[in-house]
Amino acid sequence: MRVARTVVLDKEERGRLEQIARGRSLPARLVERARIVLRAAVGLQDQQIASELGITPEKAARWRNRYLDGGLEALGKDATRPGRPRTITEERTAEVIHKTTQEKPFNATHWSTRTMAASTGVSETTVRRIWHAKGLKPHLVKTFKVSNDTQFAAKLEVIVGLYLNPPEHDFDKGRKSVEAQKLRASLAMKVARMVKLNRTRMDFLEEFQKMIDEYNAGSSNVEIYFAKLMAFAKKLNAEEKRGIGEQLSEEELVIFDLLTKPVIEMSKGEMGEVKKVARVLLAKVKQEKLVLDWRKQQTTRAGVRLVVEEVLDTLPRVYDKGLYAQKCDVVYQHFYEGYAGPERSVYGG
Repeated sequence: MRVARTVVLDKEERGRLEQIARGRSLPARLVERARIVLRAAVGLQDQQIASELGITPEKAARWRNRYLDGGLEALGKDATRPGRPRTITEERTAEVIHKTTQEKPFNATHWSTRTMAASTGVSETTVRRIWHAKGLKPHLVKTFKVSNDTQFAAKLEVIVGLYLNPPEHDFDKGRKSVEAQKLRASLAMKVARMVKLNRTRMDFLEEFQKMIDEYNAGSSNVEIYFAKLMAFAKKLNAEEKRGIGEQLSEEELVIFDLLTKPVIEMSKGEMGEVKKVARVLLAKVKQEKLVLDWRKQQTTRAGVRLVVEEVLDTLPRVYDKGLYAQKCDVVYQHFYEGYAGPERSVYGG
């Protein structure tokens, strides 16, 4: 596997990129590019960045390299290219994948390019291109099955990436090496999915990448590496079940984590108040404000922002004015990135 070029940021560069990445009035493409570079700077490979941000690995690689070659100024420039610009968004591509793998057309056993084009509003050529790129063949009814996994589209991207970009290390032959290789591939998919659902879990991704880097550098043998992977798998399993212990859904847990991380000293009672705020905020935003394409209109964006500010204003007094403003920003950004509209989010509805 080709290892991506290393991105090293000094304090000033990181500060400027973080400011852009949090910008609510800046062009979305510039915000996205800054986030790509920031993730590259913590050691993520292009496939991992793509999985987390919902973009292609090629796009992640392109803006990593443009930043390395041209600095911050290069992120604001789009290369000129001949022909008609791309008009099919990644969101629309995901919709085609979702319908292909999760739904069946009315009065038919499988999708055709014509019925899928009519359902999603794209051309038949575009449908054919997406199916070909993802290896989807719904017309082969004897072998093609509708997946019941609500995260299928995200997993498909990661699995394809694993096949195209196998583990860097040249594993020795032997049972333990094969087991380690399989476990690593499984954990790569799992941790990418978990971080996509909750970005406060970035430390898990960084820990995983560090293990891989140390092994590739020869710092540990396959037995030690396998033991570390097993221990990491247990940590991921515990993290997946944490919401149950907190009595929060996955979506509520994300908001709770955004409000409480980095760790804030609070009493048990205050922690309970924060959980209540997380539940109320999620319900209120989803029920009242997430209209179709809400991110495209200034008025609907302002409506979501106002609800965030009003509900977070009921947080415990430990949240002073500065901390309150910071949390309003990160929680609003969470809704902006994770929710496209009613029943359309990274959480599958």
